[in-house]
This record gives sequence, structure tokens and C-alpha cells, in this order.
Amino acid sequence: MFGRVIVKISGEGLSAGGDRHFDEAVVGDIADQILRVISSGTETALVVGGGNFWRGRDRRKGMDKVRADQIGMLGTVMNAIYLSEVFRMCGRAAHVMTPFAVNGFTEVYTRESAVEHMRRKEPVIFAGGTGHPFFSTDAIVALRACELDADAVLYGKTIDGVYDKDPKIEGAQKYRTVHYKTVVSKNLQVADIPAIALTQEQGIPSLVFKLLAPNAIVTACENSDSIHSVLGGTIVSQKTEDEYYV
Repeated sequence: MFGRVIVKISGEGLSAGGDRHFDEAVVGDIADQILRVISSGTETALVVGGGNFWRGRDRRKGMDKVRADQIGMLGTVMNAIYLSEVFRMCGRAAHVMTPFAVNGFTEVYTRESAVEHMRRKEPVIFAGGTGHPFFSTDAIVALRACELDADAVLYGKTIDGVYDKDPKIEGAQKYRTVHYKTVVSKNLQVADIPAIALTQEQGIPSLVFKLLAPNAIVTACENSDSIHSVLGGTIVSQKTEDEYYV
């Protein structure tokens, strides 16, 4: 098991791709898995996206980019508060941390407080992105992973790994392992390039897997063999060579 991880969950993951903002069964399962991971000894923090509410890049014509991104940040805060309430109903306190004050709703992030919460086996949920426009939630995933000395970043996605081109295109091949340099040079859409560069620089591997696969988060936290043999996911690292699934 990893000692400490950052788990990225998209807003679409919380809605399971449906027409409601939250799929209660899916969110409940995610919370259950996170608590099992924590009980197994892995300190865990989450970053939630806001795509089930709003994406800054989907702003209407003429809308200010800064305002559009701010709406997206608040969408992640709503998701984080909802998820924290699900943890509470499961009997575990959870902490929503933002880079800006949302008085009475969240805690303002400090590294020391985040580490203390995790050491008490309490989930930490990072919301609000970096607090600045022009940065996606991938940026805060990488930043918090580096600040908190995470062993790995776990990207729970709608697809089951990293492909050498759009997986909808015939002939697309899935990587078993792939080097960060390949991700950047081929623009493989694992995460934003600045986020990839930061985790690469700090030597933090990224694990990419299908979020809605059974027991996916627990399995991803176990070891690389489980990522491959059970989930069919992809490990992105600066210490590996490109290898396809056969």
C-alpha cells in the first residue's frame, strides 16, 4: 500500500455521466473505498473537479474567462462539501480545504493542517483549485502532491488508462507503462502539461484507471501489479519505459 496519495475525482465521476449532479450510489461507493484505504494505513487526500456543474472552458461566447473560471472553482467547492457530508454520514469527519476563505463552509489550506488531518485518518478534500483563473484542477493535484510528499497521484477517469491516441479511434493502443516525456511529447491528455511537468520534476508517479471499475480506488492504492492485472490501468513515471498492453 502507498503511504500517502492524492486522488483526483472528476465532477463527471460524481455524476457517473448522468443528467444529475450527483449519483448517490456512486458517491457512496467512492466514500466507502476512500475510508477503506485510510483504514488500511494510506493517508488520503482528494481533489474534486466541477464538471458536473460547470467547466470554465465551456463558457458562452463573450463571457469573461476569469469569471468563467471562478464559477468553476465554486463548482468544485460544492462538490467537496457534498462529498464531505457523505463521509460524515459514514461516521468519519472530513475536511474541505480551499486556497481562499469561504467563511463557515471550508478551512483555508495550510500544509500543516492537511497533514494533521490525514494523520488522524480523516479525509481531506481540496477544492477551489489554486484560487486563480487559468489553472485547472490538475494543477492543484500536482501542487498538493508535491507539497504533501505524496507517493503517487491517482487519476480516476472515465477511461481505463492512457492510450497513444484517442481511444475511440480504431487502432488506439493502451499503455501499460509510459514515461512522462512521452505524455508531454504526444500530448496524451493525462493531465495538463504544467501538472505533468511538476509531478515529473518531483518524481511522483501518476496512476490512471477507470474510476467506476469495481473497487478501483482500493485496488489502485495496493501496488502496480494490481493496477495492471486487475484494473488494466496505466502507470506514468519518469522511471519507466513505454510499454503497451499485449
